[in-house]
Amino acid sequence: MKKNSGKQAVINFIGQHPGCSFQDIRRGTGLDSSVVNSSLWQMHRDGQVKREGECRSYRYTLIDTTAVTESDPSVQYRQRP
Repeated sequence: MKKNSGKQAVINFIGQHPGCSFQDIRRGTGLDSSVVNSSLWQMHRDGQVKREGECRSYRYTLIDTTAVTESDPSVQYRQRP
């Protein structure tokens, strides 16, 4: 089984936990802060994630949940209406 990249792990986590914080993502994925920060910055720049709130307390939500992938068949994602 191929291991997800750090960015994909962040995408998957945000897909499962919309409105999560940086610390939620870091704890939930087990990734280093630098990997999470880099992924979030790149995703925000590319328009993949919506960032709300004040600096240091941002909340993140995916703009397009079709970017979420998961190799575990027990995890399912759906588009929000």
